[in-house]
Amino acid sequence: AQSGGGILLESALGSGTSVRVFFPRAEVQPGSGASSDWESGSEISRATLLVVEDDDQVRDLTVKALAGAGFDVYEATGGPEALRLFAECPPVDLLVTDVMMADVDGVELAAELIKRRPDLRVLFMSGYPADTLRERQAVMPQSIELLEKPFTAATLVARVREVLADSACEGRLGGTPVGLDARR
Repeated sequence: AQSGGGILLESALGSGTSVRVFFPRAEVQPGSGASSDWESGSEISRATLLVVEDDDQVRDLTVKALAGAGFDVYEATGGPEALRLFAECPPVDLLVTDVMMADVDGVELAAELIKRRPDLRVLFMSGYPADTLRERQAVMPQSIELLEKPFTAATLVARVREVLADSACEGRLGGTPVGLDARR
């Protein structure tokens, strides 16, 4: 409601649940000259992301939102696939991962990938309270970036841009080790 959108949930015994999400109309008119920094060819707009999420619907929406914002996005349903993609794909600038998944702990997955690439940025997604993740921070060599579920596509894209912009401003996209910033 704060951003002018809404969610309608309908549930019936034996019929399942229907979720409809309503987004506000964009205020920018075609041809107005307004464009995002992602459309301007900036270094960040060419960032490569790896999304790891075991919920098909959440993963699909996350990937569509990020690809629609101009990112190169690879997706994995869990740990083994994420490890394979990380090794096979172009260098990943940002790992966007769920915390609690059926076959892997997102924090442990991030720690393993950071061992392989110390400059990897990580944005965790979780439906659990932020304190739950912070209690588990001891496994991580850096502090934690967290996006709490549920989130909108706009919020997701904004947080990804923020995390990547922080590393680009520090001159760290493309090889220099980077820590994760604690903001929440």
